[in-house]
Amino acid sequence: MSESVSNGRRVLVVEDEPDLRELLSFNLQSSGYSVETAESGAVAIARLDSFAPDVVLLDLMLPDMSGTEICRRIRSAGDGRQPVVIMLTAKGEEIDRVVGFELGANDYVVKPFSMRELVLRVNAFVRRRRAGPEPEPADGKLRGKRRAVTIGPLTVDSDAHRVFVTGQEVHVSALEMRFLSYLVEHRGRVRSRDDLLEDVWGYSPGATTRTVDTHVKRLRDKLGAAGTLIENEQDLQDVMDYNLRAAGHDVSLSARGAPVMSLVQQSPPDLILLDLMLPDMSGLEVCRNLKSHPLSRGIPIIMVTARGAEVDRIVGFELGADDYVVKPFSVRELMLRVQAILRRKRAEAPAPAGPVTFGRLSIDRDVPRVLVDRQEVVLTALELKLLCTLYDRRDRVQSRSVLLDDVWGVSGDNTTRTVDTHVKRLREKLAAAGEYIETVRGIGYRFAGNVPGESS
Repeated sequence: MSESVSNGRRVLVVEDEPDLRELLSFNLQSSGYSVETAESGAVAIARLDSFAPDVVLLDLMLPDMSGTEICRRIRSAGDGRQPVVIMLTAKGEEIDRVVGFELGANDYVVKPFSMRELVLRVNAFVRRRRAGPEPEPADGKLRGKRRAVTIGPLTVDSDAHRVFVTGQEVHVSALEMRFLSYLVEHRGRVRSRDDLLEDVWGYSPGATTRTVDTHVKRLRDKLGAAGTLIENEQDLQDVMDYNLRAAGHDVSLSARGAPVMSLVQQSPPDLILLDLMLPDMSGLEVCRNLKSHPLSRGIPIIMVTARGAEVDRIVGFELGADDYVVKPFSVRELMLRVQAILRRKRAEAPAPAGPVTFGRLSIDRDVPRVLVDRQEVVLTALELKLLCTLYDRRDRVQSRSVLLDDVWGVSGDNTTRTVDTHVKRLREKLAAAGEYIETVRGIGYRFAGNVPGESS
């Protein structure tokens, strides 16, 4: 059957459950589609040749072979106009979706699903295929396919599934090709990780954005020199710059981590907004360098990153971050966070000049340095913050949730074992002075009001 006769409306339903197969066939035929069915992988492969479908609804769990193997065979054939493949499956985990799109699926629908929605999805793909590619420029010949796009050393031919860098072909997976084509199509416009998760991977925002970051890194590695065309969110930097200036702040910008220290030394800022995924070095390393230098250790740092897991937040606060904002975020909320930190910084009383002494313990925040019996104790930035918080509130009980909020900057709904672990480690480092941190059973911790053994 020719495409002109079918008008692009042939659908092959590959499903081993008889009732669902019959229901799919009925609804698609009622919507004007020519439908054939297959109850197994072997029958499906035969139908692909004899029926030449425009759309394949493909169950992944067939009795004789995996639906992913059928998809692989469809995409590796490379002859003629390949059908749209919509995977239908009960496998809804992120890894299953990623594998499906890696193999070349156009859509991924998890059972149970709305029959009406599925038919609308099929309609959308058929409408897109019938509309064909966008017209080429007047000086190009219309050949029923898009022209290859060339940007600097990079050439992307989406229809031929070929990518070249300085004339040399680069082999990419089906999903990498889809990802790269999407970025090229939207070039010059920033796309959030949630946009990419939904438009390229096909699952809802809110899933882990590390999938995007991992594929960007892999794609950059494959593209070599052309990988720099995948920008490090320049548009987001521009938006933040504009909004900060509109709020009356003076702003200095750096797209890399290496120049930050020299910029800080030349003109120390009141606040630093720090992305963790910089092209030349980790933002964590930048934070560590800033907090270890006397000129910059007191500058508040707000980490702005796509890494939203609890362990990432804890590491950030361990290194001395004052706040931690996960992308995508509300710019207005970020501006309010900036104002809150600057307001708090202005309101804070200046740190005591020189060291303060409590029994065997001496704390010098200016250096910073902690001594026990005149021997230096090496603490992390977060351990020092925890110790100073407890000391400043001595003889007052601090609940674990309060410490999580004031020291770590995370909600008290998070596990309080983080506090217990760090208090235990801090006591061990303080050795004989560790007894100054008292446990209040069922509530939290308190720094002693008086040195144990001395009269009040």
